[in-house]
Amino acid sequence: MDVLQNIPSLIDKGPRSLATGTVTAEYDIILDVIEKGPRSLAATRAVTTEHDIVLDAIDKGPQSLATGTVTTEHDIAPDVIEKAFRSGQVQWMDEPVINEWKNKHLPILKDINVLYHKWRASGPGRFYPFSDPLWVQAADVLREIGLPWHNNNLNSPEEIDPTWPFQFKEYEKLAVRAKGARVGDEQAFGYIASWAEANQYAIRSLQHELRHQAPASRPLLVGRNIEVEIIQSAAQMFGLEFLIIGEDWEAGVAETQRLTKGLRPVIFAATAANREGRADNFSKVQEFLKLCPGLLHIDASRTFDYITSLDSAAQERLGIPKLILRHGHLNDPSDHVDRLYASTIVAAGMNCSMLPPCLVLRPRTLGIEPSPVVEYVRGVDETLSGSRDSLGPLIICLQDIRFGLDGCRQIYRQCSEKRQALYSALVEHEVATEMPVESLDLIVSPGRSLSCLEQKRMGLVELHDHRANSYLLTVQPSVTTDDMKYLVNAVSGKENAKTNFTPTQPEQEYPIPDHVIKNIRTIVTNWKTMARSSSGFPMNQAAYSALGPALGHFLPISIPSEWSSQYLDRIMDAQKRSFGVRENELGDFVGGFTTGGTMGNRVALHTGLRLYPDAYVYYSSASHYSIQKIVRDNDILTGRCFPDQGPRFAEIPADELGRMSAQALADQVLLDKNRCKSQGIHHRIILAANVGTVFAGGRDDILALRLKLRSIGSDTSYIIADGALDLGFSSDLVQLASPEVLTGKNRAPAVQSVTLSNHKVFGVMVSGQVICHSPLNNSLATVAESADPRAVLETWVISQMYPPKDLIRIRDYCLQNSQLLRCLLQKAGVRVRYSEASTITMLERVPPWIMHEFHLAPEGDWVHFIAMPHVSPQAVRYFVETVAYVDALFLSLFDYIRPQVVAILGEGVTLTRVKCQDMEKFPTIVQLVDESAGKTGYSPSWMTFKRQYIYGSMCFAAIHNHHDLLVMFPASASAWKLVRPGPVLIDPGLQCNLLALEEVASHASEFLSQRLKQDSR
Repeated sequence: MDVLQNIPSLIDKGPRSLATGTVTAEYDIILDVIEKGPRSLAATRAVTTEHDIVLDAIDKGPQSLATGTVTTEHDIAPDVIEKAFRSGQVQWMDEPVINEWKNKHLPILKDINVLYHKWRASGPGRFYPFSDPLWVQAADVLREIGLPWHNNNLNSPEEIDPTWPFQFKEYEKLAVRAKGARVGDEQAFGYIASWAEANQYAIRSLQHELRHQAPASRPLLVGRNIEVEIIQSAAQMFGLEFLIIGEDWEAGVAETQRLTKGLRPVIFAATAANREGRADNFSKVQEFLKLCPGLLHIDASRTFDYITSLDSAAQERLGIPKLILRHGHLNDPSDHVDRLYASTIVAAGMNCSMLPPCLVLRPRTLGIEPSPVVEYVRGVDETLSGSRDSLGPLIICLQDIRFGLDGCRQIYRQCSEKRQALYSALVEHEVATEMPVESLDLIVSPGRSLSCLEQKRMGLVELHDHRANSYLLTVQPSVTTDDMKYLVNAVSGKENAKTNFTPTQPEQEYPIPDHVIKNIRTIVTNWKTMARSSSGFPMNQAAYSALGPALGHFLPISIPSEWSSQYLDRIMDAQKRSFGVRENELGDFVGGFTTGGTMGNRVALHTGLRLYPDAYVYYSSASHYSIQKIVRDNDILTGRCFPDQGPRFAEIPADELGRMSAQALADQVLLDKNRCKSQGIHHRIILAANVGTVFAGGRDDILALRLKLRSIGSDTSYIIADGALDLGFSSDLVQLASPEVLTGKNRAPAVQSVTLSNHKVFGVMVSGQVICHSPLNNSLATVAESADPRAVLETWVISQMYPPKDLIRIRDYCLQNSQLLRCLLQKAGVRVRYSEASTITMLERVPPWIMHEFHLAPEGDWVHFIAMPHVSPQAVRYFVETVAYVDALFLSLFDYIRPQVVAILGEGVTLTRVKCQDMEKFPTIVQLVDESAGKTGYSPSWMTFKRQYIYGSMCFAAIHNHHDLLVMFPASASAWKLVRPGPVLIDPGLQCNLLALEEVASHASEFLSQRLKQDSR
């Protein structure tokens, strides 16, 4: 068996291991390849000669397998960007603005081309601590196979939404299991996110765990060398008290014991190597946790792949304990000198950028809190961000497939040898140098300041702590003898410093197997076909169809942080102005990029709470599910910190179109206001308002809500406008202003914060924007890292390609298609709901295969269709034809079975299809389910029955006098157009032949299944 040939089928089918703990033989083999390297198979399994050849190919890197380096002459052509853009026209989607680009001169392409060549020629030096050309090669492969294309690893890797195929979760699960195996837990739970989110999620998991182990105690978050931004942001997010301890461990223990009084547990957040080359002393950390009981988190985002590839002899020589992931318990500290037990770990190392995707790991049993299932995303969404860019998870998995444990071990052994030689040479030439054992870093202090040009050329990072003129460098895989000689000369101040370096060996090729690349290319090709009819998620698929081939050239490029920071400021200032902020008030509002709308809501809410720490938070039942998750994550808002005060948030009812009830808000505010008055506390309001709800598209009437509050003597202190979709089209729906302002231009309601998603209207990589009123603190709460440069670049490109007037055109185009959809559906007799100004249309549930084909998201009796820019009028008509075809099919069915039904039930019987909203027409169905239980032996709850049968939209009934229900013929339906009969339900007063009716049900299901399979629709 050729293992690699089976990777695509395994990815398509999805391994069962994470759900059951059992794995297929093929999947075990793949994990062995990832964990131990291809050669491990020879010792453990009998393989065919053909398979041996494949393994030889992996080791030696023949031309038949991709090596990861796909640079061609095309890449260095002077007009590479415009050529890529123009050559991609065959995949461009039908969208008004994009259609104009075909014959239009676009000066922005020249600007993008200049940036590409400039950045390609001036990448980081070889000693840059945060990336290396060897690791970057995987990103280059992605461009070659057709990425970027619109994607989103929505929710955790184990929460698979069958109606959302634009993700790489199967690859992400492989990466999670491979990394988990390295720390002793193949069944660990994890997902891949940004560096900050991975650490924040780990801390939240420990917080949730301690809610079980010490429910009456508020944890103290403690850190020493981990970046302070992580500690501060996590404390803000989760309502934790925090402490940063200094060099004196005894003083740190004393201060911790003073704060906890020996009663509160500790979350210790440690680092294996921070961005300044410092690591925590883990023997000291273990002693600390013996004296101050708690749980340990370790950030190994720079060194995980290195320290977990060390063999036991190397670990013993370096004094590095073996890292183990374990479900920790209070008062159960580790006494093992050679082992380090952590309850959560952030893992990475083969990083492509300073802001790498990172994998967060926790034991499967740790930190579990029950959460309601969010139906329209098919999961509980345990992640912090919800939406996640899929390319990061894919790259991490490809690195593991490509190098395996043996490859990592070989590469890092060579790096370690080079580092030792470089360290010796630097010391010999009297350059003060530190060599941390936990990493491949060196910290050099040449005694003089190096110019920016010198730092950039070598890839050195200047340190800004107490060490003057000190620089961090890392001995990366691509470092050569010449690089080492140059560095010694530069930092020693000697032009020809004598060195005796052993020549570096030629770099071994580590190929990504052809079959893996072929599988990913097939997935991406299928995405491009499916995207044109994808209508259930607010994601613009059109932008990447045109810009993806050009933007793909930047995937392996290191985008300078200076450029990213400068253009981020430009983008945010332009957004502030578009939302009505005056020039003299720009400084009162702070803007930034996030990983998406969910994180934007987190930032906005906590920025408001930083201004008004005692405020109550109000949101509607139609708000994005992230709002509820955000408030429940916070120990202050939930009342865990101050149980006498109780929770400080409330969910306000919304109408069927998702609009918050003003009266219900006023009633709840009065209750909370009176409670605050009795406690001597001033009541303040933070209102999370919706400018387009995620499912129904409803917009809260912010002005009416405020006027209602004023009528009872209250008002808002801070309003967050969640407009992830609608505010991307246009900023004229709200105006940013200080809290006392009621309305702005054109009577747009004033708000203090706006959030929007870049991947929705703009259609670029998963990311978001947030702007907050923050006059006292020129920063955003909970933000722990700078914006992803790729998100900034792509958003800037979109802003140049789509000026505001074109975004308005696209919005109007989407609204026209929405109106067309509603008109056609209503003509076809389909029930719909909608807000006039929204691109979202709700319609009665449709059969599963229609949901699957058009990627429709359900909620209760409804699904929604979103007319995004990539959805053309032709796609709308095709969708309506597909829905109407099912009604026509039932008419054919009724002609076919009517003689049988009449023979059983007599004349005067009518057959009719039963859909979700027919419960009002046939209220006796619920009673029929209960009363028929005795006859059929089938006795489910009504909701179970409804989910199993009614939601499939393939049930029908025999009725008399147009409304008297005689017989119900339930049927289940699958996404593969298979219809199965359910238990026939009969009116208790009807005397008839049950077996004959069951035969009718069987014939009907067979008829429907056969016709559906024959239909090419």
